Amino acid sequence: MVASDLDVIMGAGHSLYDGSGDTVEEADKRDCKYVGGEETFVEVRSAGGFNGFDFIGAKEEFEALAAEVNVPERVLGVARSGSALGN
Repeated sequence: MVASDLDVIMGAGHSLYDGSGDTVEEADKRDCKYVGGEETFVEVRSAGGFNGFDFIGAKEEFEALAAEVNVPERVLGVARSGSALGN
């Protein structure tokens, strides 16, 4: 998807968090299968962005985006949850 013409990509599956949103401390328990693999996820989260995308993950970053504060041209958001988001 990051190689496409999309401007917005959103989802869950953040490899640094479990399904409850708690940090996964042990590297061997992190799963990057939902975010294109470990190498891609590291690139996507890099400070300079990836393929024109700015990465967001924190609740405050999603709230700022919703409030139209510092809206990037292209945004890739991965909520801090290792799987689907709860209510």
